[in-house]
Amino acid sequence: MGYFRALFDIERRAKDLSSAERHALREAERAPVLEALREWIIEIWPSAPPCRPLEVALRYSANRWMQRGLFMLDGDLPIDTGEAERQHRRIVLGRKN
Repeated sequence: MGYFRALFDIERRAKDLSSAERHALREAERAPVLEALREWIIEIWPSAPPCRPLEVALRYSANRWMQRGLFMLDGDLPIDTGEAERQHRRIVLGRKN
């Protein structure tokens, strides 16, 4: 969880920056954290018990590693999909009503 906390702390600091400044901050500070997280996943995965929650989470992360890092390429992309999910929920709730 420490890796994710570090990533979100960096994102909080970058919130009020321009797109170019946010991209530069991500390149400088987030890349090392993401690399350390990737190395940790590779180290822990072989020793995780098969089909247990930890192994499933590690496999999910490893298989989607490229998608996980897409926000690094563009300063306008958020780290999470929370806003998109909230917008989608409005459509579904409106349809239900």
